[in-house]
Amino acid sequence: MRYFAVLLTTLALAGCGAGDQPPAETPPAAEEERIAGEPLSYWRGGLTNADPEVRRVTAMGLGGLGVEALSLVPDIIATLGDDSPEVVVAARQALLDIGEPARPAVLEALANDANETVRAHLARALREVRPTTPDIVTALADALGSDEAWQVRFRAAESLGEIGPDASAAEDRLRAALQDQDANVQAAATAALERLQN
Repeated sequence: MRYFAVLLTTLALAGCGAGDQPPAETPPAAEEERIAGEPLSYWRGGLTNADPEVRRVTAMGLGGLGVEALSLVPDIIATLGDDSPEVVVAARQALLDIGEPARPAVLEALANDANETVRAHLARALREVRPTTPDIVTALADALGSDEAWQVRFRAAESLGEIGPDASAAEDRLRAALQDQDANVQAAATAALERLQN
């Protein structure tokens, strides 16, 4: 709960703390889900706040809550498109902290999110998931073979290399990537194939 306490303090200093919540006589709709005592709109407001520090601390706070924050995984994924590198790092770590329950949404977003920056960050994040499971390797191999953005293909190849021998099922896709139209992807695939042999 340390992140939650820091988050409340930061939001208050930024002018979006408890003082800006609806007054007691007009609480959020009863059906709105709450996380750590706050409605989802509260957390979404933190993730989209104009102040990047508020966005960063909000993401950290949600990661600190673990699986309790599962309902906000799509919002955290969207935050990977943030302009602030610090916010992106916090969002990526939050997804890792939430863990396995977030995996289906992460894999779906890697395949289908409209924002190529989000997809690239997801491809990078998946290398840090342990244990590596076949669905992760398959998702990265698919991204390497079919994503239109070279940054996503590059990150997918890098991640497969970082995973190492556990990613051997992607070897054919990595070999095909040696002929990728982008030299960065070719280099990442070459390096990944070397790691698969070690």
